[in-house]
Amino acid sequence: MDEWLSGLVAPAKTIRESGRWKALNARVEAVCANPGKDNAWWIHVIASIAAQNFSEFCSIERAYDNGQDAALLAWRARNLLEISVWAIYATRTRNNARRLYEDAGRDIRGIYDAFSKWGDRTHQGDVYRAAKVELATNAKLLGGIDSIEGKYKPVAEAADELGLGEYYSVIYKLLSKFAHPTAMLMLGNIDAEKRRLQRGFFYGQGCLQFTTAFSELERTLALAS
Repeated sequence: MDEWLSGLVAPAKTIRESGRWKALNARVEAVCANPGKDNAWWIHVIASIAAQNFSEFCSIERAYDNGQDAALLAWRARNLLEISVWAIYATRTRNNARRLYEDAGRDIRGIYDAFSKWGDRTHQGDVYRAAKVELATNAKLLGGIDSIEGKYKPVAEAADELGLGEYYSVIYKLLSKFAHPTAMLMLGNIDAEKRRLQRGFFYGQGCLQFTTAFSELERTLALAS
């Protein structure tokens, strides 16, 4: 492994091997078991981000070790980039975490809205509108969410608010060019060495984003050394 790549991968590997990964899992489980008053939703947000971060890191690590192509690694790295932004955003303030929590319902509502418009052409729109009403009712009863109307917060907007807008935009665009079957990707003539470097870069980016998100979660749960 190249030295530059090792410098990105080593911190992520150390998190697992040092016991920090296990400690964070244990802390999440403990807080979930005893969240305290009006805290269940908050730990749900933190635990969900942690779970996604772990899952995506394991996936990109496995993809790299198994020789999967650069496009898959770029996609996984882009997922980890988004997770890292959400980790920083949600741990910055409680209001931010609440916004992310409520946006889960807005995401689902957006799907129902799209299907309602499509369903009007097939005379099934009322089915999706009824599902949206049920979703809003459950959000209020089970999650204490007054409304799931309005626009969800895009990850790019969250990055801007954190002062990471330019960084996020550049890295996201780069990873997207390889994660999708773009003209560049389909028509480019890439030799074995360039492919090796691409794979390494995307894997390294994924490891970097994983480490960033993990450290934010660790700090928030008061486990940072």
